[in-house]
Amino acid sequence: MVNRVRLQNFKSHEDTTIELGRLTALVGPNSAGKTTVLEAISYPSKGAYRRSLVRSTFETCQISLRGTVNQTAWCFEVSLSLNAKPVERMKWRWGEEKGKERNSVPEELRLALKAKYLKMVSKNLSEPSYAKSVKPDIQENGAGLASIIAYLMTYKPQSFSRIVTALQSIVPRVQGIRVRPARVITQEQRFFNVEGKKIPIDNEQVFFGDELVFDMLGADELPASVVSEGTLLTLGLLTLLWSPDSPNLVLLDDIEQGLHPKAQRDLI
Repeated sequence: MVNRVRLQNFKSHEDTTIELGRLTALVGPNSAGKTTVLEAISYPSKGAYRRSLVRSTFETCQISLRGTVNQTAWCFEVSLSLNAKPVERMKWRWGEEKGKERNSVPEELRLALKAKYLKMVSKNLSEPSYAKSVKPDIQENGAGLASIIAYLMTYKPQSFSRIVTALQSIVPRVQGIRVRPARVITQEQRFFNVEGKKIPIDNEQVFFGDELVFDMLGADELPASVVSEGTLLTLGLLTLLWSPDSPNLVLLDDIEQGLHPKAQRDLI
């Protein structure tokens, strides 16, 4: 787990150090930099940095993470520079091993962190989806939930049962969850060369996937699009925790969104 994060000249943070526990909540006003902390912790898993992350009027910034994996301590630091080449300089230490510099995140550290940043939107959670891989995964914005539920119902019924039970303890009106076949229409833009010019053409594709359906107290077979935002957000988080490739660390933005204070406590 990650137990300490330090940000220096990173976006809105001049020099911020936060000690983290197994469950940590960041509370503060708008634009206080809460999301920035979550993004910083998630970057080693993504292995991608941008120059725009450096705080205004400064030339460099640094992210430092410390944690443990199976009682083995690790440390990871990355410095970003506006002027130097290469832009990134990474340094890491694993256990008693002496610190090393690399130009990419070491695979063992990436696997140890295995973080997932989520800022889910109810509209994305409710939309029908189709599986783009053997083991579906939920996207940062919540898209793909119906495909994961369909997979768990078929191949991981015990995990699916745990999700439903947990959801019912937070939203008692939920009687059951299932999926039904649905058409999924996607729009993508393709370019064709015509006399040396790229001409954009909208290309519509139709797939057959799944739509999420809820049985609620007093009303059966409700499409996810009419279910409350809080119910969808809770289901999305619970599904991530018991998904086929669940992360070691969940970075959840706006946990209070759409949830009554009592439901927030029950969810935690």
